[in-house]
Amino acid sequence: MTYINNPNRTMSEPGKELHEAFLRMRRVNPCQKEHSRLLTAAVVNDRFRKLLLNNPAQALASGYCGEIFHFPPEEKQRVTAIQASSLSDFAEQLIEHRTPVHHYLNCP
Repeated sequence: MTYINNPNRTMSEPGKELHEAFLRMRRVNPCQKEHSRLLTAAVVNDRFRKLLLNNPAQALASGYCGEIFHFPPEEKQRVTAIQASSLSDFAEQLIEHRTPVHHYLNCP
C-alpha cells in the first residue's frame, strides 16, 4: 500500500513498528528485569538492602522473600563485585557497567 501524496513511500505493516520497538528494548538489556527485582527488594527492605551493600554475594544467594534472582554467571559475578556504601551508588554502578547484551542469552 502506498500513500496517495507520495507513491514512493510505502506504509508499514500493522504492528511492525511496535514489534521493532519491542525488539530494540529487549536488545538493550534482557536481564533488566532481574536488576529491577534486586533493587526493588533493596528499596522495600532495610535488612536486604544492608546485606546487598555489605555482602552482595550472600544477598544474591539468599534471595528475597523466597524468590531467587536469575542472573547468568558473568552478570552474577559482576553484581557481586560491586562495592557501594549506598543503594544509589550500587544502582549507579549496576547501570554504569552493564554487561554486553550477548552475555545475557541465558537470562530468563
